[in-house]
Amino acid sequence: RKTAIVFAEALSRLKVPYYIMGFTADMSADADHYHYVDWRGLKRDRQTLVTMEAMANNFDGYSIRYAANILKEKAAGNKLLIVISDGEPCCNKYRSGHSAAISDTVNAIKDARRFCTTFGIAIGEYCSANVLQSMYGKDFIHCKDENLLTNLLGKKLAKLMQRAK
Repeated sequence: RKTAIVFAEALSRLKVPYYIMGFTADMSADADHYHYVDWRGLKRDRQTLVTMEAMANNFDGYSIRYAANILKEKAAGNKLLIVISDGEPCCNKYRSGHSAAISDTVNAIKDARRFCTTFGIAIGEYCSANVLQSMYGKDFIHCKDENLLTNLLGKKLAKLMQRAK
């Protein structure tokens, strides 16, 4: 929640169009997606971010594809998909195990990277840096202490923006 709010406020001030949604799994058929802020970044929409909360599990592959399709429709020269998570992909649809969850997420990231930069941010203790690296390559941050995120994120985003030019 805090990370989404920081992004929303910073991008609004910079007048950069952005879209913020959340996702969870195992509460319905596939994944539930919650749309908080659309491309306009209205203040009333940004205020809904305080209602974000962790719920159930992560269906990362499905939700990355879902978000990528939203991003794909946006006319823009440079596109960045940032996936913020508190853990590794794990939901009932990944019944065949951890490797299936990782494989599906890797494929979703690979598909998204055909038209946008895709970057992962994992916050907390529930994810392995090795797993994140296998999914995102070098384009991720694993931050065990959310209070350190701003500094880590600033450095990484500066590198990503340089690559995008």
